[in-house]
Amino acid sequence: MRRRPDSAGSLIAKGKQFLKDSGIKNARLEVEIILSSLLKVERYQLYLADIRISPRLRRKFFNILQRRRKHIPIAYLLGHAYFYNRLFKLRNGVPIPRPETELIIVAAIELLGHSDAPYHFLDIGTGSGNIAITLALEFPNSRVLATESSRTSIRIARENAAIFKVSRRVKIQMADLFPARGMFDLIAANPPYLSAKEYRKVPPEVRMEPKSALYGGKDGLNAIRKILERAPLFLKKNGILLLEISPSQSEFFKKNSFPGITLDEIRKDLSGMDRILVFHRTT
Repeated sequence: MRRRPDSAGSLIAKGKQFLKDSGIKNARLEVEIILSSLLKVERYQLYLADIRISPRLRRKFFNILQRRRKHIPIAYLLGHAYFYNRLFKLRNGVPIPRPETELIIVAAIELLGHSDAPYHFLDIGTGSGNIAITLALEFPNSRVLATESSRTSIRIARENAAIFKVSRRVKIQMADLFPARGMFDLIAANPPYLSAKEYRKVPPEVRMEPKSALYGGKDGLNAIRKILERAPLFLKKNGILLLEISPSQSEFFKKNSFPGITLDEIRKDLSGMDRILVFHRTT
């Protein structure tokens, strides 16, 4: 006798319990994300129709759950992640875009406006290319230079640029933070900023990501200091630097000044934590 196919609802219930028993938080949400991705539907659609699950898809679903219980990030399991409502290709070894980083895009739009001006942007440590590509899409006449030190990330960033059809305006270059030359209207950076204390406390999923993209040295400021020191050399007059930080570092920036640039504001994330620094070139 053939086994009756599972419905989406029954598979969600089974998957939720499976992950919950494995100690995974937000089990239902994660199961919905995985199943909707496999079915290529929105999450809400899982509950609007009597979706039947084929044996092949069921096997694939539980195979992913088996790997998820080992704390492999969902983005790596599915091969993609959302950033600013766009789906970016990912693979192991490439840092995963996070919602708080979208505030860099929000700040750029608010400071520059939805402009057709031919801005020249620099994205330091581009990872999957999410910031660089999003800036290119939001500012349609802009050019973006993105730097990255990981060959794996460079390959993925170039693939994403091709997917979004911005390869002609987004150039991805291997470099340690800054390029050899160039002057920019805006520099965006989401550098490694976790301190030694913070990195010791990150969940297992985060430890699956490249440490070089997360750990910023004992106080988390190794890369940030280099960026603040050199940014004035690459910013046009009144050019803007947008820098993501750990909330624990905000007091350091409030108490210190930096040659050639001025801190205008510290923007908070959705949790009310200090997250994005806004500087402008002063000399």
